Amino acid sequence: MPVRKLLLSLQAVSEASRLRLAEELPDWEYWECSFDEFSRLIVESKKDQPLSKVQILHLRSKPRITTEILDRLPQLKLIALGCAGFDHIDLEACKDRNVSVIHLPGVNSAAVAELSLALILHCLRPICEANARLKSGGWNREEFLGRELDQKKVGILGLGKIGSRLARALVALGAKVSACDPFVENETFDELGVERLELDELFESSEILSLHCPLNSETHKIVSASRLEKLPRSAILINTARAGLLDESALLESLECGQLSRVALDVFEEEPLPVDHIFRRHSQIFLTPHLGSRSLEAQNRMESEIIKNIIEFVKNNQLIHPQETA
Repeated sequence: MPVRKLLLSLQAVSEASRLRLAEELPDWEYWECSFDEFSRLIVESKKDQPLSKVQILHLRSKPRITTEILDRLPQLKLIALGCAGFDHIDLEACKDRNVSVIHLPGVNSAAVAELSLALILHCLRPICEANARLKSGGWNREEFLGRELDQKKVGILGLGKIGSRLARALVALGAKVSACDPFVENETFDELGVERLELDELFESSEILSLHCPLNSETHKIVSASRLEKLPRSAILINTARAGLLDESALLESLECGQLSRVALDVFEEEPLPVDHIFRRHSQIFLTPHLGSRSLEAQNRMESEIIKNIIEFVKNNQLIHPQETA
């Protein structure tokens, strides 16, 4: 009997998806593995272990796929990312090993844009704090005087699928929206009713700044101390993109001196965020545990689309949404 090919998933999928894979790919074995087990197998590095037979690896935003991990997967042909981002994949190492990479651009754009809007509104109107105070027995309306979004100058760094969705919502709510994105045509800015600005101009004008650009060598710590100083006094900063876009030390200094009044973060350099991290006890920083794509609809789309794309790769050797490697 021929040896069945192995698809390793580091992300649990539904019973319906497992049945679909079994029906569409009868020559393939599906293996679901936890991050802890995967890490243990990587460290063990035994020649006869199951990792040496894996030809397709399915994951989302973790773990980071490095040269070391790729060396433990000698038969790997495809990395199937059930998410939009791919900054955790060593694309150059994949190219060297002829490993294809596919992802799902835009699959979670509605969910992330909606969370970003919710965080902006929370920073303007401290609803969560008011709810907590009321449930603890308090009733002090004067303590929770907020600000309106209407007519606020909101800057969006990155006007891709997520940034564009957010822009539409903000314009509809009366905000004055500007954005910086060198890869987007002027027609898109005009269609959205968004003013095009250069990077430093965006910082100088934004009472609220929301980050939606990819993380790469050019955008790493793009929100630096010098750029934070350009923001209007008491600005609000929102990050639902990637933690590496921010200089964390500069962020804390900007809060301390009053350059920033509120910050909302959904992404962190280390996840889960360490229990003793200063962000957890800072009164001006509102935190959510990487909830950007955590809507029921987005989760269902992500699973359905990546399963479809894996099947298409195996049956027809077609790459849907390939990411260019290096």
